[in-house]
Amino acid sequence: MFDGKVAVITGSSYGIGKCTAVMFAKQRCRIVLCGRNALRLTSVLQECLDASGGHSERFLVVKGDITEAAVRKRMIQQAVDVFGRLDILVNSAGMSPDDPTQNKFTEDDFDLCMDVNLKAVYFSILEAAPHLEKTGGCIVNMSSSLSVLKSPEDIVEGMAKAGVDYLTRSFGLSLFAKGIRVNAVLPTLALNNTSGFDWWDKFAQEYGPLHPLYGRNSTLEEQANVVLFLASPEASCISGECLLVDGGITLIGPT
Repeated sequence: MFDGKVAVITGSSYGIGKCTAVMFAKQRCRIVLCGRNALRLTSVLQECLDASGGHSERFLVVKGDITEAAVRKRMIQQAVDVFGRLDILVNSAGMSPDDPTQNKFTEDDFDLCMDVNLKAVYFSILEAAPHLEKTGGCIVNMSSSLSVLKSPEDIVEGMAKAGVDYLTRSFGLSLFAKGIRVNAVLPTLALNNTSGFDWWDKFAQEYGPLHPLYGRNSTLEEQANVVLFLASPEASCISGECLLVDGGITLIGPT
């Protein structure tokens, strides 16, 4: 399905972005892996190599901070320079405030949350669009169920992700005229194991049973499968869609 296609995946050194990259690798996709952490990028590169059967020529690593314009330009340009085209942009990079209750939330914290979760997505799309137009490509943004939930403990991240939903619908309309589809995935909490942070693991254990569907958090694979679907020809009639993959949590609201 993705044989010979070229995908740029931001935030591909961890979480849903990493899982998406490995799944694309299994589908013979050529991938530009983007992230800040060199050790994690090395690890996911090896996983992608293993998933592809050792085809190192299919992968390129771009290390850098997605909030920097030069990094966004480099990841797109290197994809085109090395692989000759660009078919898919997955904006998976994101962050949550270190202090989710915002008791000590500063303006710098606010700016960083907006820059990573919203601004970088907007300008990555602008950077990629001319190349995606040539291939009839597509964009998948990683939003969050927080954009729908009204959670007083996640106001700033929720605001940023609501902005991602808005730009997804807007670009979904405007770029479709150029043959580019734009959609978003709105995941609930997704994880496959413990994080190493006691407070986070405690939250995950308490949050999972609240989901009406299966009574658990989602897995990384459940989210990545939807990304692959939206990037595939099977989703050819879908653009501007913000798809909840939330285990039904938004049906009952925050707790």
